[in-house]
Amino acid sequence: MQLKNILNLVEKQKGFVYESANFSADKKSILVGIRPRTGSRPICSGCGCHASGTTV
Repeated sequence: MQLKNILNLVEKQKGFVYESANFSADKKSILVGIRPRTGSRPICSGCGCHASGTTV
């Protein structure tokens, strides 16, 4: 099973996509890049509801 699949099962980040995974320079940790999902609406950090996508 790939690391990205495991991360989605264990630590799902709504509205984001895992991109790459590499070992750190000291080889003691894994660095994982994430990016916003294309076309997804923003999610409120307070209540967890989808926002309209407009800025104030």
